[in-house]
Amino acid sequence: MADLIVVSGFGRCGSSLMMQMLDAGGLDPVADNTASYEDQRTLRLPSHPGWLDDAGGRPVKVLDPHIHRLPANESRWPRREHGYRVIWLDRDPKEQSRSMAKLLLLEGRILTRTQRRRIERGLRRDRPKALRALPLPRLGLRFRDLIQHPENTSARVRDFLGEDLDVAAMVVQVIPRDPGCLEGFLELSHPRLGRAT
Repeated sequence: MADLIVVSGFGRCGSSLMMQMLDAGGLDPVADNTASYEDQRTLRLPSHPGWLDDAGGRPVKVLDPHIHRLPANESRWPRREHGYRVIWLDRDPKEQSRSMAKLLLLEGRILTRTQRRRIERGLRRDRPKALRALPLPRLGLRFRDLIQHPENTSARVRDFLGEDLDVAAMVVQVIPRDPGCLEGFLELSHPRLGRAT
């Protein structure tokens, strides 16, 4: 059975964009929707992993992997017949916390500067734990490179996964812009996409 493709990171890291790129490139994502590309069953990991048995060869988005851990041994997941290929997305924690605050603003929640700094510290603190929780092999990508160098990044993903992905179709999914958290810029309003960044 083909390896399960895991797209991972913390919220606002570019994971939805990567899932969209993989979808456009020719892979069938495991997701409830094509806005966030999330599957609510990931929130029940690690206690209910059985649904992953049928996900081999398909990308699934797993945020906060130190909390929603992937099964790593046969006793927890007796039918496991495949391994993993993990794409980890990193973003500057300050920009990431600002992006989280911007998304929460859409829900009517306003974060103070102190709250944003607390989130930023939490991202820095939890990163080593999240990376330790993820299986290998793993490809680390920076959000900045994803936005500024989509051709190179897409080719790296294709080579890492060993899949015949349509790199040109992947690249088209990326809106050319500054990789920082831009005030007033929401992908929700962009005709090609349905998310904020």
